[in-house]
Amino acid sequence: MNSDQVKGVLKDNDIAGKLQEIGGQIIDSKEQKTKGIDKHISGNAESSYGDAQQAIKNSNKHFFRY
Repeated sequence: MNSDQVKGVLKDNDIAGKLQEIGGQIIDSKEQKTKGIDKHISGNAESSYGDAQQAIKNSNKHFFRY
């Protein structure tokens, strides 16, 4: 697991983001709901970027081994 994957997972599972989204739902604030959802999306994107980097690194190891 590389640093981008770790950062993405931490952002995606960020309790503050989830609480912000729930709080926005409770007080009917679209802004707060959107900010909470944005944290989840950015975490998923960063995690996916890290996954892609790791896949490329792994494929290069197998390709250049022969």
